[in-house]
Amino acid sequence: MRAVMAEAIVAFDLQRFSYFSPSGGHRGTSVFISNYPTTWTDHYFARKYESIDPIFTVAHATKQPFHWGKDATPIELAECQRQLFDEAAAFGIRNGLTFPLACRGEAFAALTIAADEKPTVFKRRLEKSLPILRCIAIAFHAGVRQKPSITQSVDGVPLTRREIECLHWTAQGKSTWEIGRIIGVRPYTVTFHLKNAKLKLGVGSLFQAVARFAHGG
Repeated sequence: MRAVMAEAIVAFDLQRFSYFSPSGGHRGTSVFISNYPTTWTDHYFARKYESIDPIFTVAHATKQPFHWGKDATPIELAECQRQLFDEAAAFGIRNGLTFPLACRGEAFAALTIAADEKPTVFKRRLEKSLPILRCIAIAFHAGVRQKPSITQSVDGVPLTRREIECLHWTAQGKSTWEIGRIIGVRPYTVTFHLKNAKLKLGVGSLFQAVARFAHGG
């Protein structure tokens, strides 16, 4: 899914995107797909920025696409949120266009296209492409929601392939660093998948998650 979306936006001379549903996955867990630099996404989740990200505040409140950025945001920012944008800009994520995407109930998702350029330039450049980009965002969202091959069942609970892999290697006594080396992701990403697995399995510790995985996997 990441490769398909990355290829789609290249046609609009764009490079970076991020799809994130903080509470839209199975049992209210997160779904995250992005081609942002891994150094930034690792830092983002390590600092728990998803809990203060103003993009999600706006996305949850509106159905319309909106522009945001270090130099122009739809809402007044707290100091910690300004710091988030400052740090993102250092990784080449200075401005973005976010599409809020409908989910059932209170859950929501958002797909963002980001760039490292002035907000006025970015907004003007994408103005004519907005309708087709919105269609792409909706189609991608539908594909993520309906794709059956991304989950497997553990004791009757659906988990993603990455969550299964992380639990498997944890059960083998591997550290998050070792698991990251094995499956080709960063340690923080391993922690992210293990956290989601714990939430889905309804347990409070990694030991309990591994035990349930070993029993029902």
